[in-house]
Amino acid sequence: MKALLIFCGLMLSLPVVAIEDELGNPTEDAKAAYKAGNTDYVAIELEDDLEIPGLKPKQLEVVKREHKTRSLNRRWKTFDNIEQQPKRYRRMKRYAIRYNLMMWKLTQSAQSPRFKYRY
Repeated sequence: MKALLIFCGLMLSLPVVAIEDELGNPTEDAKAAYKAGNTDYVAIELEDDLEIPGLKPKQLEVVKREHKTRSLNRRWKTFDNIEQQPKRYRRMKRYAIRYNLMMWKLTQSAQSPRFKYRY
């Protein structure tokens, strides 16, 4: 009984790593990318088009005209049909929405000169 309690305690203290969770925190990833000078937006490559979720139509026009996009899934390398995996598609879409919204906020917010040198 004591060994079982010790085993359960060890299992609870180990970090759980999900195989499907290859995506990190989208807002932190966007902030880190922006800080590094990378203003690429993320997209999901579907069978017939490239979906950039999270942005309104006017914002999409600006992004397509002024910024690059990178795909979260690569169909040509993995032959992975994201349309046939709804759970993974939803996870990627949630990540892309939050990432793109944060990147939009970072790229469009011009710093006020009043707060630029604030300590």
